[in-house]
Amino acid sequence: MSYSIGISPCPNDTFAFYALFTDLMFDVSIQDLQTLNQRAQKKELDIAKISMFQFSQLLDDYILLPVGCALGHGIGPKIIGKTHATSFENKCVAFAGKDTTAHFLFDLFFTCKEKVFCPYFEITQKIQDGTVDYGVIIHETRFTFDNLGLVECYDLGALWEQQFHLPLPLGGIVAKRNLVDLEKITKSLFESLQYAKKHPAKTLDFVLEHSIEKDPKIVKKHIETYVTEDTQQLTPTGILAIQCLLEQTGHFDKNWLYSGAYV
Repeated sequence: MSYSIGISPCPNDTFAFYALFTDLMFDVSIQDLQTLNQRAQKKELDIAKISMFQFSQLLDDYILLPVGCALGHGIGPKIIGKTHATSFENKCVAFAGKDTTAHFLFDLFFTCKEKVFCPYFEITQKIQDGTVDYGVIIHETRFTFDNLGLVECYDLGALWEQQFHLPLPLGGIVAKRNLVDLEKITKSLFESLQYAKKHPAKTLDFVLEHSIEKDPKIVKKHIETYVTEDTQQLTPTGILAIQCLLEQTGHFDKNWLYSGAYV
């Protein structure tokens, strides 16, 4: 039996799950995170990498797997613009999607006059051409925006950690609750990550093919930032962080994490 799985083109995902593309157990597709969020809303995918905020809205249908999570430790989506600002009440701000954790975090800490939702790779250009005043960026752009003459106003991951004293849950791998092979699926994800960590050079061309940034040094930095101990297996601190975010969204289910054996 083959399971449909969607991952993002982010280097941390294409690195960690490179081996799944040769695993007959999975039919893998690569799409931007907001598209994956929307497909999960429609229950089109058996397994998907989605925003942690989106997961909070889908607890009846999906369960989080303990492998593949992306948590930021003092870092997260950044609010950037041409000039520094401390308030956005009279500004237009761009986001990579309505259902992203980045959008949820902005609303948790700030307000703005107008919002624009667009593909994440269009945000910096919209700031530069004046279509929007500011943007909330994710993915590898966090390492390169200053090369475009843009400045950071806030790191939402730092604000989150200052308030809750926990790392920031950004996204995770979810699976439909009714799948019969959750243990086998989780083990395959774990083994794919272990393969990538042992053979990083074999993943590089594939990762660069799908990454916005083509500089191997930037891609490596992104992977080192977001492929952490919590990606391999959620730590107790990581579990507390996700529980905290779910509570902040107003949607919480005690049975949100798959806890079967897989190692």
